[in-house]
Amino acid sequence: MSLKVLTLSLLIISVTYAASGNAISCGTGTADCTTACPASYPLPQGCAWSGTQPSCVVSNCDCSTTNLTDSYCQSCKGTLYYANTAMNTCVQSSASCNNRNVNSVKWTTQDCQTCSGNTKQKAKSDGSACINSSKILISSLFGLLLVLFA
Repeated sequence: MSLKVLTLSLLIISVTYAASGNAISCGTGTADCTTACPASYPLPQGCAWSGTQPSCVVSNCDCSTTNLTDSYCQSCKGTLYYANTAMNTCVQSSASCNNRNVNSVKWTTQDCQTCSGNTKQKAKSDGSACINSSKILISSLFGLLLVLFA
């Protein structure tokens, strides 16, 4: 009987532990994460921070599938995960899909496609944004027609 109780207890603990996120830091000091993180590191509605700085975690990584944030993805998936542009899944990208201009990180075609889930997305030549490659073709064709018939 006690072996069954011990096994069941360990199973419950492992499931509970697996559902919480990876520790991330929300700033400096040793404040409670529920007060230190929400302003600068938002989470989707229904999700919550737990722990004490600098080891803050999303308390339940199954708390949402919509309006995901970079903070949620980094705690629940890992440091190189960010919310995609639709904010409904976490993707591996070189920088944030939604807040890339904050750190002035240039877009790459790989990141454009990863963040949007669209293989027709390409990075502009200066890396300032993503554009749909089919629109480039249409614009080029229209420009060519203007030149030919002008």
